[in-house]
Amino acid sequence: MLEMRSHTGAGQALIGKRTGDDLALTKGSHISYGQYGRQQLLTSTLFGIYRQQIQTQQIYEKKLALRQRFYTLLSSQMKEKIDLYLIGSSLTGFGCNSSDTDFCLIIYDSEDNIDKRYDNKHTVLSKLEELKQILQSNSVSDNPQVIPALVPILKFIESSTGIEVNINVNRIVTIRNTHLMHMYCQMDSRVAPLILTLKLWARKNGINSAFNKSLTSYSIALMAIYYLQNVCNPPVVPCLQKEYPELFVEEVTRLRLEDYKKVRFRTKNSQKLGQLFTEFLEYFCLNFDFVKAISVRTSALISRSELVPQYDLNGKVWQSWCHICIEEPFDRTNTSHAVHECRMFRHIYDSLKETYLRIKTQNLNFDRFI
Repeated sequence: MLEMRSHTGAGQALIGKRTGDDLALTKGSHISYGQYGRQQLLTSTLFGIYRQQIQTQQIYEKKLALRQRFYTLLSSQMKEKIDLYLIGSSLTGFGCNSSDTDFCLIIYDSEDNIDKRYDNKHTVLSKLEELKQILQSNSVSDNPQVIPALVPILKFIESSTGIEVNINVNRIVTIRNTHLMHMYCQMDSRVAPLILTLKLWARKNGINSAFNKSLTSYSIALMAIYYLQNVCNPPVVPCLQKEYPELFVEEVTRLRLEDYKKVRFRTKNSQKLGQLFTEFLEYFCLNFDFVKAISVRTSALISRSELVPQYDLNGKVWQSWCHICIEEPFDRTNTSHAVHECRMFRHIYDSLKETYLRIKTQNLNFDRFI
């Protein structure tokens, strides 16, 4: 049985105090560089946006309350033994107040092992339909929808809070990668602001939605962590799975949000947030080889052939026709499999390049790209 626990309350340390300097420039500011240094202004602006958008403790506690409510309801109406985990950006430190709330529903078999029947997509879809009926009959949501994606989910808006919720079934990897992302967030104070502002930038540019065949927030986070591991010199973060494998092997069944305290790493990198943001864009629009696959697991670029094949319902291999490959650090599938249209890939690339050039030519209006 898998556990992920926090003794101190995840999210508490993720909310920083606002300062006058942080909020000197916020959305709507047009930056002129005659008076201040470019990177100083960009850093101040990005930190200001981060402070405004980062998930508050109040929202985090609402999500915990939802988790308890859903768990009580489902465990009383389902015949199987279950667990329910809050996962994703709500726990990693990369979430904002408007982020969806993601849950992983774990269903056990009669011997208290994770039920392998739900490795089958059709079985999962059937169970999600059952969950849909439970939610509707208990007035949790008026219109829950089963989304038959590569990883099927139940998607709905919770009636009393208006919070958008996604539930997957037996995707253990989502619990493990939440634990990993949370640990990376704790490695350096620039990690969360960089990833959150990149997510907001991607959303503003229409490239942050698997439904629209673009990048997921998780893929953007993995791109940023790879950049901080392998492109920045010296590195901002270590390669956790390579340097601390004992924390991430499958045999580890108790995942603690405080595990980051076991990591002895202090970066020597002193780059400002604005410089990291700019050079992320520069790397991916000018220097990155999209023929390769990003691997946070190894802190390297790897061959696409090393990724585990993913299939759709018609048996077609997703990797073979995806334009971007980003290795999921645990199951080694492609997290960016949704980017399979040339049109969207070009839009992603153009967004990276256009924003980079706008920064370099001193023409910044944050309402236009964040």
